[in-house]
Amino acid sequence: NDNSEYTSGVVGNLDDAQQTFMLSDITVNYASSNTAIIENGQKVRVKGVLIDGVLTANEVEIIDESYYLELHAMCQVKAYNKHY
Repeated sequence: NDNSEYTSGVVGNLDDAQQTFMLSDITVNYASSNTAIIENGQKVRVKGVLIDGVLTANEVEIIDESYYLELHAMCQVKAYNKHY
């Protein structure tokens, strides 16, 4: 039974001292996570346990926009080639 919660969004109100940041209206505590560097404005995917409005993260994954842009471009090329 996995009680983990998952969410994603843009990091805001980063507090290095408290090891917390905000994703919309959710406070994320990343002290127990696998992430070394987090910056305001980064897109992240978070897995953790939500207790009293705080998501205690055990995984924080930085979402690399360039990967998705490249993937999207490749899919468009393949779709174009299929039609011609």
